[in-house]
Amino acid sequence: MTAVTGLKCEGGVLLYADRNIVQSDLTRTEGCKIYTRDLPSGSFALGNSTDDAIAGEDLAMRILDDLEKAKSPDIPKTIERVRRQMQNWSKGYRKNLPSLHSLIAFAHSGKAYLYLLQPPNAVLSKHAYSIGGGSRVIEPMLKGLAPEDEMFPVRVGLLHLAYMTRRAKEQEALVGGGAGWTGSDAVYIPFAGSAKKVDPVELQLAEELTSSLDECVSFTLNVMMGLHSPKELETMADAQRGLIVNYANSLTRNATFSALDDEQPR
Repeated sequence: MTAVTGLKCEGGVLLYADRNIVQSDLTRTEGCKIYTRDLPSGSFALGNSTDDAIAGEDLAMRILDDLEKAKSPDIPKTIERVRRQMQNWSKGYRKNLPSLHSLIAFAHSGKAYLYLLQPPNAVLSKHAYSIGGGSRVIEPMLKGLAPEDEMFPVRVGLLHLAYMTRRAKEQEALVGGGAGWTGSDAVYIPFAGSAKKVDPVELQLAEELTSSLDECVSFTLNVMMGLHSPKELETMADAQRGLIVNYANSLTRNATFSALDDEQPR
């Protein structure tokens, strides 16, 4: 079980994942589930959700190794290369194909691409998508917080993913896993240049900072549905404004994501 989420942003595409790896027998380990490769034609990132981590890494390496051999960055040909590798990988398992979903992200010629992969054949284009056990929590939020007609600056998109991943960790035991299993990884694929890995310490801080947002939302609901008198409502609305400003300023100051310092200013 896991939570791997992809999101197209201004200037590129993001992949974000927790570090909790759970095997089919519920054995836990911790590690990065996002694999990256910088190629002459651009950078690629691939994240897995599977109950067979070794098989997932094997497929990821096959796909990335094959893309490294490609002489053309042509998108349809790239997709066909990915599909061919999934088919070849699947043949070795016959009827015992591991449960595996992946997200692959790359950018080329000023456009970002995000695809959902499901062996042996499925390759589906997405604007934003989440896989793994955490998707039960994240996917409904993606529809509201990351609509297809909205392209966030990369830092804003990263903060959205930090918030949603924290919620998944809290609500899905096999994603957060309790103390010691709460790390995350994130990679940004820009339109041009190398993949940028975000500092896991900064991701953890961002996830912790977003906990204040739930308090703000709860307060807002209580104000709006409290059947208060007009005078009481005005007083509480003024208090809410101060709460929003304080929380927003705290996020702006502390959610730094230093790996993105040469990207668009916040």
